[in-house]
Amino acid sequence: MKRLVHTIEHEFENLHGLYPNSADIADTQRALVENKIATIPNSFIDFLESINGINYKGGEIFGINPPSNLAGDILDINLKQERFIKSKYIILGVDDFDYLVYNQEKSLYQIIDKSDLEVLEEYPEAERAISYILKV
Repeated sequence: MKRLVHTIEHEFENLHGLYPNSADIADTQRALVENKIATIPNSFIDFLESINGINYKGGEIFGINPPSNLAGDILDINLKQERFIKSKYIILGVDDFDYLVYNQEKSLYQIIDKSDLEVLEEYPEAERAISYILKV
């Protein structure tokens, strides 16, 4: 994960100081549970504590209350989505063709085609899934 964060920080020097605090994380997780949406996995929170959402090379990784010019908010995106079973999946990012979701039942990050919802890739760790969406 450090390599990925370093690569992104090298391209975007203005990302420092935009991290969610522990109260923001807890509030978001609580709201997800209250709305019967899968929670954000810890390995993804680790990424958000360094890069709290980003648009990069055509991909977008959502954040927790990120600055609006950087990325969408995970909670808002998932409250509005209607394509996935909310208690099983949480959408964490997107590119032109695919979703990055976390499948809570399988404990896997999945790349899912937007058009037919076919699972294209599965990863046990966040770094490779994020790299796929951000093309790094």
